[in-house]
Amino acid sequence: MTLHADAEDRPPVAGRPARLGGWLRLLVLLQVLLVFHVLRELLDRMELAQQGLPFQEPTYVTQFVLHLLFVAFVACTTVAMFRRLRTFPALWIMQSFAYVPLLLTDKLMAVVRLDMTLAQALTPFFVGFVAGHLTSAIVGTCYLRASRRAKATFVR
Repeated sequence: MTLHADAEDRPPVAGRPARLGGWLRLLVLLQVLLVFHVLRELLDRMELAQQGLPFQEPTYVTQFVLHLLFVAFVACTTVAMFRRLRTFPALWIMQSFAYVPLLLTDKLMAVVRLDMTLAQALTPFFVGFVAGHLTSAIVGTCYLRASRRAKATFVR
């Protein structure tokens, strides 16, 4: 017996999307932080171009375009989340796993452009960052696929 039933603990009303509560709050936080993170990365790349890094280099242009496309994808995923669209779980899963190849592509292009070795590019910090991101992507994917709240929230 509970003395206080919070609105977050009640089952969703049939026909209406559930709130972005429970563990979904963590996904909301991660998604919003990712928006700021990818925008900061894009602005950093623009600053490098202004500081004299040759923007005409094919590797730099490719990186910039890939990051621009990823920013657009993250924005679409965020809109789908706040609108509680049924496409959000699939978009979030794609976004989470697409970020890893983008990071690896960045490193490979840095190796080509800056005459680095792959061992120099794959620093412990970078490897830890990628491992942490993959871990959160796997956990988030399992949650979105198994959660009754997620299935009841993203129904539009």
